[in-house]
Amino acid sequence: MGVQKVGRGMLESASTLSESSRVCAPSRFPQACHQCVGQAECLLGGLSPETQRRLEGAVRERGFKRHETLSSQGRQAEVLRVIKVGLVVLSQRGQDALPRPIAVLGRGATLGKHGLLGEADPFEAVAMSAGRVCEIAAATATALRAQDPRFDELLLRSHLQGLGQMVEWAHIARMPAVFDRVISTLLLFGQLQQ
Repeated sequence: MGVQKVGRGMLESASTLSESSRVCAPSRFPQACHQCVGQAECLLGGLSPETQRRLEGAVRERGFKRHETLSSQGRQAEVLRVIKVGLVVLSQRGQDALPRPIAVLGRGATLGKHGLLGEADPFEAVAMSAGRVCEIAAATATALRAQDPRFDELLLRSHLQGLGQMVEWAHIARMPAVFDRVISTLLLFGQLQQ
């Protein structure tokens, strides 16, 4: 509970600064994947330059607003989304139907991976700040899996990275001292923004 309070307070003040119309505006100069500065953190950035060029028309960069739902629990994603800028909270509804925060994800995190396997998303993803994502249709990404075996490896790495972040958040939530939770939360938020 301490992590939630700190997270909300920090994000309330941070979101006021980050929610500018420029962040959510359509990109005036859409970038191709092979020209993007976020390639190192991006699932699509690990593909060969040739494959990236073939995907140019299929990848769309767009802005999102604070509190926007980017993924819904129980629904199969039609789009694979890679967070380029911003923070997103993952939550899961239990048997009591109340959403429980699990983790906060940032730059490079991929949403909608379960849809590539024909499964519903087990989490809801809601934007904590304004930001940007790159999107590719799940059908296109599924076809890419058949064409480029490297894509499956990149998906697995992305999945393992997401699991690692969830473990870090679970560790913070179980720290007995509030001060330790606050410091660890701030450090993790800093890592997510790099």
